[in-house]
Amino acid sequence: MTRLVFTKKRALLFLALSTVLSAAPIDNDSSNTSISKNILDDSFTNTYKKALVRYTNKDYKESYEMFYKLFNLKPNDTLVNYYLGRSAFELKMYDDALLAYERVLFEEPKNNKVKLEIGRTFFELKHYKDAKRSFLEVKKDPKLPKDIENVINVYLAMIEQNTTTHRVSGVLMFGLSYDSNINSRSKYDTFDNVYIPGFNLYAKMSNTTQDQSALYNQEVGVVSYVYKLDDTMDTKHDVLLFNKDSFVSKYNTTDVELIGYTPSIQKRYSKDMVVDYALYMDSMWYGGEKYLQTIGINPKVDYIYDQTNKISAYFKYQDKAFQKSSDKGKNSRYYELSSTWSHIYDPKLLFNTAVTLEHEEKKSGTRSDIDYSGIKGSFSATYTLNEKIILTPNIAYNISKYKDQDINYLKKIKDKELRAGISGVYIYAPQWIAQGVVGYTRQDSNIKPNEYDKYNLGINIIRQF
Repeated sequence: MTRLVFTKKRALLFLALSTVLSAAPIDNDSSNTSISKNILDDSFTNTYKKALVRYTNKDYKESYEMFYKLFNLKPNDTLVNYYLGRSAFELKMYDDALLAYERVLFEEPKNNKVKLEIGRTFFELKHYKDAKRSFLEVKKDPKLPKDIENVINVYLAMIEQNTTTHRVSGVLMFGLSYDSNINSRSKYDTFDNVYIPGFNLYAKMSNTTQDQSALYNQEVGVVSYVYKLDDTMDTKHDVLLFNKDSFVSKYNTTDVELIGYTPSIQKRYSKDMVVDYALYMDSMWYGGEKYLQTIGINPKVDYIYDQTNKISAYFKYQDKAFQKSSDKGKNSRYYELSSTWSHIYDPKLLFNTAVTLEHEEKKSGTRSDIDYSGIKGSFSATYTLNEKIILTPNIAYNISKYKDQDINYLKKIKDKELRAGISGVYIYAPQWIAQGVVGYTRQDSNIKPNEYDKYNLGINIIRQF
């Protein structure tokens, strides 16, 4: 799970940095500043200003045509050629963009901003060797701004992904977590009007669930192997190992171990759309005993709408098989459909809004706490405070409605869950990350036993490789 998050963030970082590049002036330092000496007459100047407005408004077709007319009048003008190249790039006319950029370099051979644009254009043409050479040349500049260096590093990583046949990556996480209510104990000590089946009577019952908090150590390992089939298709194999143990032996019944395996085929239908056709299977142990086996499918699609918006969606189907004979009545089929909109507000701020529909149904038996349908909405904001610190506040609200009447309350249960929290990441080094997490959960319900609240704290050390 952690690895997937970092992969998506890197893709969105690329979008944000691309936006910065698109809006940036032609030069990245004062030594490269070029105010065209040729823009002198009013007619040329007025046309140039109108073309620049078209470009700023992202009307690239119109701006290209206008800058091309200006180019025919003054072919050596560096500003005209730069914006002619940028307009051509946005129109996917990459060969024309390269020609325009080369004309700028002829006049200004040390212009690193244009060299960077040449590298981006080679990348889009899949001329990865030429792109890498351009990026590395720009990176040699000792005065290179940090944000431009970050752009280059993202592109170099993407070039590595596109040119390497075999690729292995992974994440290790070691952490401590605290849960204030590990049994999700109801906030009520007694429950009124509880129906007792078989006796046809109502009674007042005491809450027998223990009020417990616990400190855990947890470890997560994710290994991903990717084999490149061709320029548009990869096979992926992800293995997940998860362990969560309490420091206090009397709470060991809540310990969790999980092993998961996800094979998939990743298909790139265009540079804007990628689809993962994934299967998965996992086994979970609870309190040291084999608890649950799950198999299912999980196709996903990512679509980059434009430089600041990305849309993702997935469908999940799970077949749940509980391992204890006493739990067989909990065997079920689970369905989930989710869509996420990611929006880059500015280079430092990213918003994620998601809506998820879920449904679970039992395979057999008479349990009334299995069949339900739910809807969840969530929102998070990722704010890059500086190159070392990233903050992510989040909130989610979930409504679940059960199909069957509860046997003790003779009503269909309706639960409402609120989750809120914030996580902070400190990037100590490219491969070493420290994370802190604070969260709060509250569940309201139309039956008292399901109402509870809790908070959790966590500190994690993450190692990427």
